[in-house]
Amino acid sequence: MLEIVIEPRRTHVLKSAVAEAIEGGDYDGLYDDVRDVFTEEQIERIEEVLDSGDVGEAIEEIVSEWGGEDVDELLETIESYFVEHSVEIHFEEDDAIAETETVEEDFEDDGEYGEDEYDEEEDEGFDEDDEEGDEEEEDLDQEDEDF
Repeated sequence: MLEIVIEPRRTHVLKSAVAEAIEGGDYDGLYDDVRDVFTEEQIERIEEVLDSGDVGEAIEEIVSEWGGEDVDELLETIESYFVEHSVEIHFEEDDAIAETETVEEDFEDDGEYGEDEYDEEEDEGFDEDDEEGDEEEEDLDQEDEDF
């Protein structure tokens, strides 16, 4: 039996993509997300074992069998489908990756604060003298433009 190990980062990316699909109700991109969990080498090895020789066809069948409600259920469906076709899939997980990704997602905002995320009065580092410094810089910039 062929054994395929999915590294933790790829497992996490797939789980995140599936969770987003469930939340948004848009499952069209799942075919690509499931395929992307495998490396090109893994895909080639799987296709050698599959009767159809086509991972894409297998993924379509897996997603159509899946109930569409649970991330872990999809991973189980992937595992069971491939076991039936002599391929054992192992999704490795690393809690540290999941925690890191969650922290990064919390801080992703293109470096800007949303309207309800930033309150100037609560910012202990805010100093009114900084505003005066900004005005002085603008005056200097204006003088430079006059030359």
